[in-house]
Amino acid sequence: MENKRYVQAFDRGLAVLAHLNLSNGSSIGDIAAATGINRAIIYRLLETLRRAGYVSKESKSPEYWLTSAVRNLADGYVDEEWIQDIAKPIIDQLNADLVWPVSVSTVSGTSMLVRVTSDFESPLTFNRFPRGFRFSMAQSAAGQVYLAFSPPQHLTALTEVLRRTLTDHKELSVLAPRTLDPRLQKIREQGYASITGQLNNINALAVPIKDDETVFGALSLRYFATAMKPKKAVERFFEPLRQAADTIASSLR
Repeated sequence: MENKRYVQAFDRGLAVLAHLNLSNGSSIGDIAAATGINRAIIYRLLETLRRAGYVSKESKSPEYWLTSAVRNLADGYVDEEWIQDIAKPIIDQLNADLVWPVSVSTVSGTSMLVRVTSDFESPLTFNRFPRGFRFSMAQSAAGQVYLAFSPPQHLTALTEVLRRTLTDHKELSVLAPRTLDPRLQKIREQGYASITGQLNNINALAVPIKDDETVFGALSLRYFATAMKPKKAVERFFEPLRQAADTIASSLR
């Protein structure tokens, strides 16, 4: 019965991915030597992965490389210690204190990814965005605060990738240097990002989860635009959000 449930080809495919994860840019011979799998089988596995978009190969090179698509395989895995053991209890407490929905998001490719949220506990929300939901980096408070506090080299590389890959005109207009640079500078000075007029007239406020050199993600809160003005929201929510983000970052350190 155990043998009937076992799929050898899938097991070998995972072994190839695992090897490339350790030694990215390997030839068929390299992989065969490391895994003991027949070279012809490795070739077929690599071609399958290449057609699926998980590996790439230059025509004149014998080496295969992982693509960014492999990150999507891990997006659903949200049991990292800092998410479950550190961030989740703090999110739960914020939800109890502030009532408005709060969430932690991190960068995934060219978008932000919801990692933990109180959307389903808060009564004050029209749209509930579940764990694993992707949203715009350029047009969100969480994305802008992440960009603002990223180290300069990372910021330069990330914005360049965004400008080359995004096609939405609104996102690209936000990313134009003459628009983005002063906006990010203001966010750094005030310590938060604020966005108004989102879906269903929702506003958002976000603070970075960071230490001196690393931005782990963003902690954000959404509220109805009809409930309060942005200035009032900052007065009421910024300090609790900042303290919570600092607590998460301190635990990570």
